[in-house]
Amino acid sequence: MRKALQSLTDADAKKFLADNKLVVNGHELTAEHLAVKLLLKKEGLLEHHELGGETDVKVLLDITQDEAMRKRGTAREIVNRIQKLRKSSSLHPDDDVVIFVNFNGENSSLRLAYNDNRTMMENILRKPFNLADKKPHYLKSAAKESFSYENEEFDVEVCWNHVGLNKESIEVILLLRSCFLMNTFF
Repeated sequence: MRKALQSLTDADAKKFLADNKLVVNGHELTAEHLAVKLLLKKEGLLEHHELGGETDVKVLLDITQDEAMRKRGTAREIVNRIQKLRKSSSLHPDDDVVIFVNFNGENSSLRLAYNDNRTMMENILRKPFNLADKKPHYLKSAAKESFSYENEEFDVEVCWNHVGLNKESIEVILLLRSCFLMNTFF
């Protein structure tokens, strides 16, 4: 006749972890015979909690997004669009450019994300980053595109960060130079 097996409780597992031995049905079990594994159940977790880990260590994260996280994510999406525009326009990261952006609406979520994360955006892009209304008229455009993100529109213009001279400007400069060298002025 077989003896009924004793079922183990949480208290038994804790005792084994503390003492490295446990007596079950009159037999002493040690770490050689028994391993206790702590598990967290995914069932019953709140939807904004995430359980992860491959080893004995498990991590429980609360992945609830707050307003600052959402704005940072939006700012990163704006940066991503700008980087794709630079790449499609064959601009290199070390090109001397300045970036201008125009958001439709004073209180758009895009503008709010820009306002709160401008420094981070400039650090990622490694270029000056400004609103379009601050663009000087003399800067020449290197690339321009309109984008849509979460039902909001925004425009990006990447401009060369130096003055371009046309033929007439060069002729005036040469004339002034020659007048200066000959010490004759009008």
